Amino acid sequence: PRIDRMPPALDEALDILGMCRRGKGQEKEAIEYLRRAVALEPGDVSHLNNYGVVLAEGGMLPEARKQWQRVLEIDPRNATAKANLAQAVASEQWVPLSRGDFADACGTWTRLTDAYPYDFVVWYGLAQCLDNDRLVVRDSRSPTGWRFRRSFHRARAAYPQAYALAPS
Repeated sequence: PRIDRMPPALDEALDILGMCRRGKGQEKEAIEYLRRAVALEPGDVSHLNNYGVVLAEGGMLPEARKQWQRVLEIDPRNATAKANLAQAVASEQWVPLSRGDFADACGTWTRLTDAYPYDFVVWYGLAQCLDNDRLVVRDSRSPTGWRFRRSFHRARAAYPQAYALAPS
């Protein structure tokens, strides 16, 4: 019999097993298989990206971010790592928003739109933050002496920006 394809290397097999375990909801096994794949081939961006994904799904977001940052050190143009990192950073910003800490959250979401201008979640997060911040503050320049801290008009501009990136 003729062999048309070489069997995968051990690191590739471990990566495949890790992603299969992920698909079956076996988080701990997935993390272990992918950790071993990365240990065998620490410069393989596919292994690093996949490892980051299972770590993030396992609630280990800081460690996941490290993996995607390693990918970007190796391949600064890697779109998958950029997208994964943007999602991780954005997901961390939902916490202050859910607590009602709009001042901090809206400022961070605004900075994220500068860093990740083509990310739906970032623009949607900014729109949600601006839309839900109802605090009224004194403003001597306003005819009434008061204004909303955040702009409803900016929120209305951010929603279409988000939906233009991920039309449903």
